[in-house]
Amino acid sequence: MKTKRQVFYLLFFLNLIAYSQSSWQWLNPLPQGNTLTGIQYINSNVGYAVGYYGTVLKTTNGGINWIKMNTGLTEYFNALSFIDENTGYVVGNSGLIIKTTDSGNSWVWQNSGSNQSLNCIVAIDQNLAFIGGGYNGYVQSHVLKTTNGGNNWEIFSSGTFKDLYGIDFVDENNGMLVGDSGAVLNTKNSGLTWSTQVSGVYAHLSSVHFLNVNTGIAVGENGWIVKTTNGGTSWNARSINYDDYRVVKFIGQNKVIAVGGWYFTEKGLVSVSTDGGDNWTHQNNAGKQELLSASVIGLNDIIICGWFGALIKSTDGGQNWLNLNQTLQRELSKVFFFDQSTG
Repeated sequence: MKTKRQVFYLLFFLNLIAYSQSSWQWLNPLPQGNTLTGIQYINSNVGYAVGYYGTVLKTTNGGINWIKMNTGLTEYFNALSFIDENTGYVVGNSGLIIKTTDSGNSWVWQNSGSNQSLNCIVAIDQNLAFIGGGYNGYVQSHVLKTTNGGNNWEIFSSGTFKDLYGIDFVDENNGMLVGDSGAVLNTKNSGLTWSTQVSGVYAHLSSVHFLNVNTGIAVGENGWIVKTTNGGTSWNARSINYDDYRVVKFIGQNKVIAVGGWYFTEKGLVSVSTDGGDNWTHQNNAGKQELLSASVIGLNDIIICGWFGALIKSTDGGQNWLNLNQTLQRELSKVFFFDQSTG
């Protein structure tokens, strides 16, 4: 824990330098070291990742190389949702929404009308998108909706005073939100109203993913996994370990992947089910940092991001993982300048 904290403070300090002196650039780790909170494959080649300090990364070769895109912002980004290679949204703290329509080369700020932390987003098509927000202490958590590509956002009350962290829609009408204290909210009318469902847990739920309108899984802290087969009317809950899951994804009909972090070792955690989420096996080769987001293309390609810029990839459905970071992991103790400009 002490080593991780020391590294965090070092990276934080370097981040401040990087943004105050534009001529600074990341050399270790590569492609960069800011925590990545969201990632999405668009196709087998193109993908995007977002994270702390205004970080947006793009790959055009399946994650082997990444380009840092300029947003002009230093805020924390919490999530992203791309409709295609060109068009996507990024959301963050204090009601932040930005959108690109040119593959991340430029970004336009959108007026959300909210000052809450915006934690999760799903874009259904070029016009329709939904966002889940956080509880700010005196009003219910916000749910935001646009029907015109983000030109206008309408705020709906979620009916809960709990932070909302995970969102999924199976079509334009049927959606689910999950959050603090086991919160599960369901809409059947495209977000106009939300009903509270009983998840059976009081743990923080971070992510939800539905295979179809009936079958879905949510995951959260302390190893909790909850599953429904009737559209959320009832949930079966169980804890399979003491670790925290951050995201869950279906891979085909029966295979499910849940990722997060080991509680005791602070390493990446990847758990896989091949029977629709009833039984799980844990993998031990998922990197050295807690994992926060994942994206899947087809049945085999999975890419995951996490703390301190962690990036790992599987091309065989999660059996083996490739570390995409180029990292020198020895202790660094000195700074040296050749002259007034270079160091």
